[in-house]
Amino acid sequence: MSCESCELVATLRSRRATLASPASTAALIALALVLACAPACKGSTVGETAADAGASSIGEPVRCPAPYADCDGNPSTICETRLDDDVAHCGGCGVACPAPGAHQVAICAASACTVACDAAFADCDHDPSNGCEEPLVSCGVTTIVPNLPAPMGLAVDESFVYYGTKGSPPDYLDGVLYKAPKNGGAPVVLATKQNVPLNLTVDDTRVYWTNGGHVTMSDGTVVSIAKSGGAPTVIAGPMMRPGNPVIVGDRIFWTARGDAGGRVLSAHKDGSDAEPTVVASNIGPASDLEVAGTTLVWASSGLAPDQSDALVERANLDGSSRVTLAKGIASPSYQLGVAADALFVGSFVDRAVRRVPFDLSGPVVVATSLGQPHELIVDGDVVFVSTSVAHRVVALPVKGGSPVVVADGQLFPSYMAMDADYIYWTDGPLSGAAAVRKARKPGR
Repeated sequence: MSCESCELVATLRSRRATLASPASTAALIALALVLACAPACKGSTVGETAADAGASSIGEPVRCPAPYADCDGNPSTICETRLDDDVAHCGGCGVACPAPGAHQVAICAASACTVACDAAFADCDHDPSNGCEEPLVSCGVTTIVPNLPAPMGLAVDESFVYYGTKGSPPDYLDGVLYKAPKNGGAPVVLATKQNVPLNLTVDDTRVYWTNGGHVTMSDGTVVSIAKSGGAPTVIAGPMMRPGNPVIVGDRIFWTARGDAGGRVLSAHKDGSDAEPTVVASNIGPASDLEVAGTTLVWASSGLAPDQSDALVERANLDGSSRVTLAKGIASPSYQLGVAADALFVGSFVDRAVRRVPFDLSGPVVVATSLGQPHELIVDGDVVFVSTSVAHRVVALPVKGGSPVVVADGQLFPSYMAMDADYIYWTDGPLSGAAAVRKARKPGR
């Protein structure tokens, strides 16, 4: 009888409960294992011998065929345990697999212990100590602040994420500015009674934001406050729909609307200027303003019905050497992604992302069908894009190619910020419950 035939005998033993005389059948099977398996399996290194279990009466050592072993010490159930798939006896009798973590199951495979996640969960942070800690649909996504009423603007520093809430209609005079620990914790109120805190930025000691006010009224302001709290400082205002603040040295730059078209303005960030300085005028309704090296870049949606007069422009910090980089990108996204030699802009109309080189060679489409690209941030060789229609945050190669999904199944991802390892975004409609979330950058 071959050694492999022992498994058939063991199978018959395991089914002894269905036979007429279980006790006598078990004895016959034990004897069959001794007589038939001993010559074939002598010398095997896997399992316990039948003689060790008290089943041999002829003095010949009998070992169970791999992967079986006798682990219960019961002579009527010789070779009852599989060492290759039993979590209580994995690779050897009594070698139990460690208890699994949250939303995990222990598995013995090929005589080695491992774990697997429950069907709906995943080990998103690749840390086995906390198990499969997140639902699979949001793998890698951490909610920093849940249940927010219409978050607006987003900025981060070494320890905190900063954001505002829009306030309540019809006047929107109860907006709030917050900070919350990036690793989770209760939010801290920095300022109350704000009028649509639309966009935020930070320096080492202060938070800066624009109160957008009403779209058609000159009731907006540019404001700052110490990161530790205190009384806010009004830097400029009132004015029509200020937004998109950026810091360069000791000055703050922002965009605003006006009767003569949109403008780029600046002031000392300490609020000491009596009036802001006009950097550029007639820029149209601005969608974003960013710093590119020692220059400013901005996008405006245009006034023509088909937005054929939409512009992407660049100028020095004093407004000189103003040039048009691209024209006619309808409904440009709310934020430009700035790289060393180009910037990236999305379109709400054709839902494409374009690379716009600084050498005036013209825009090039690098991605289509991403959904409506709201915000863009460049990080080395990728540009992160939040897309409202696709409900995703993706990482897109700056030279074009297939995007990597950073977060799927989101509500309405919009404002974004980043640090060295994580991308942060607001998620949710501007009229209902939302959240601030983060995810680790691909490859970090």
